[in-house]
Amino acid sequence: MRLPSRTVILAVLAAIALVLLAADPVRAALESRLNPPVLGDPATIAAQRQAAEHALARGYAKSVEQLRSTGSVRLPVAPVQAATIMARAVVDLKAVRHAALADLAIASGLRGPDATAYVAATEPRLDDASAFANEPGALLAPGFFAIVSRADTLLAQVADQATRELTTAPATPSPSPSARP
Repeated sequence: MRLPSRTVILAVLAAIALVLLAADPVRAALESRLNPPVLGDPATIAAQRQAAEHALARGYAKSVEQLRSTGSVRLPVAPVQAATIMARAVVDLKAVRHAALADLAIASGLRGPDATAYVAATEPRLDDASAFANEPGALLAPGFFAIVSRADTLLAQVADQATRELTTAPATPSPSPSARP
């Protein structure tokens, strides 16, 4: 039995390498290494990030205000239960905002400790959205817009769920019919 020549083996290996390089994941990984995506100049990124932060703060404030206004009326749930529902909802709202800020950090090129420091420094500033509550929204870059839009959707879902829980009377057992002899 005769073994293939060295030239044939090299040709087959080269063909396999070309097929692998043409595969989308491999090509995308190579392209991102050879031609890293350009984020833009730092001033533009900072302005976009700040506009996105303000939009997140407005969405968060709107959701918290929805909870406050719902809690200010007579509710069918006990006051202790209402306080628990509202506290849990605020924690969930903060978690959504925190995740969105982490996504903004990554989208603006921050990684690791820099991203963590950014989120930690930014979050307290966004607790009071009154400074930019009436600020007109800015046209955001697609990546930033996607983050803010998703966060707004999640913030509204959390507030709506808490509102439903606050305004739905607890189920009471129906009286069982008495057995008559």
